[in-house]
Amino acid sequence: MAIAVAPLLASAAGAQTSTWRHGLISAHSDAGFFFMVRNGFAEARGLKLDIVQFKTDITALQSLIAGDLDSFEAGPASSMEAVSRGADIKIVGCNWQPLPYVIYARSTVGSLADLKGKTIAISAPAGFPAVIARGILEKNGVPPDSVNFAWRPSAKPRCAS
Repeated sequence: MAIAVAPLLASAAGAQTSTWRHGLISAHSDAGFFFMVRNGFAEARGLKLDIVQFKTDITALQSLIAGDLDSFEAGPASSMEAVSRGADIKIVGCNWQPLPYVIYARSTVGSLADLKGKTIAISAPAGFPAVIARGILEKNGVPPDSVNFAWRPSAKPRCAS
């Protein structure tokens, strides 16, 4: 996060702004690095940083649009959807390594074009894996509506015996 936010902090420090409000999805044990900036990083740059946690990226996005936040971090799907509907926001960076999404297929599928008329399993219709799958198909000349997308909205996790 420090790398993604550092340019913003440096420019804000030069302007001697008051508090920079940054939102993120509720941090869990694997997200402690989000709070490293609280250990003097922001203050050394003349910035008072207020990190606000949200349960979902939708509520963080709504807070950004309403002007209650200066920035936030989450998956880009909801922000991309908001921009496509005219929201006055901009995606300025991503602290993720390359996206870990792929399309797996049977060995009889030799190219993305071979997926026309086939069914692709997705986690949810508006989930980021589905957004990525549609984007990959479009970029490679396969209309997403030529592929069937399937998901199980009521699927319950199975435990291995």
